Amino acid sequence: LSVRETEQKTAKEIIGGLAAGLVQDNMAIFIDSSSTALHIVRHIRENRQLIIITNGAKTAVECGEQLNADIYCTGGLLREHSMSFIGETARASVDSYHADMLFFSCRAVSMDKGLTDIN
Repeated sequence: LSVRETEQKTAKEIIGGLAAGLVQDNMAIFIDSSSTALHIVRHIRENRQLIIITNGAKTAVECGEQLNADIYCTGGLLREHSMSFIGETARASVDSYHADMLFFSCRAVSMDKGLTDIN
């Protein structure tokens, strides 16, 4: 995660600003553990009465520092290099939430296989 945070910073900053512009007051949004998602959090205005759900430990901390929102973490096994929660506990937790919007990144997009990531 620390390496990815330094790559393509300008592009991630632009994406973060554009994505944050889609967030409306009183939404429940899922934000993944990606380095790009951290830029989204930094652009969301305060006092929006948001619910944030994340599988990212660093994302949760960033939300706690930047936003006045209810923040929920999926829990699960913590992958130290990505600071993300994974595994069956995380998956089951994600299944239990209903969000208005989802922000995530993935490694590949296929018309046949859909979206894929490393975990």
